[in-house]
Amino acid sequence: NLRATIYIAKSGHSHIAFGQRFLGGRGSGRIDIHGRTLERTWTLLSANAPAGSTVLHLKDDPAAMGWRVGDRLGVATTTPHTKNGRSTIHTITSMGAKSVSLAEPLQFEHWGGHRNVAGRRFELAAEVVNMERNVLITGDHDDIE
Repeated sequence: NLRATIYIAKSGHSHIAFGQRFLGGRGSGRIDIHGRTLERTWTLLSANAPAGSTVLHLKDDPAAMGWRVGDRLGVATTTPHTKNGRSTIHTITSMGAKSVSLAEPLQFEHWGGHRNVAGRRFELAAEVVNMERNVLITGDHDDIE
């Protein structure tokens, strides 16, 4: 569970190709950064998840994707924009074969699985994204346009 943060700060230095803040290599230069392996960073809901629920039923097995208890997940909105739904962040408290339990209940309904629309069957499901990254590259950003 080690973490690394690379913080790129403002300085008086500038590079003609890279600008004022950068982490880069030129020509045959190569930068390899390796963190915890996630076989897959996202999946879809396999069933609707109502507001107030603390369980998400997933299309894929979270353990097989490399997810862990304590990981933060982003759940994408499926609410029409006219109803003010939004994507939210939650923490995994336990995992099943194709499910995760959350510390925080869902604030909105999130669609999962398939829906019939005009006589045709479509998969209309919220994306569930593992937000954990144990290598973080960040920096000063107050003047970036």
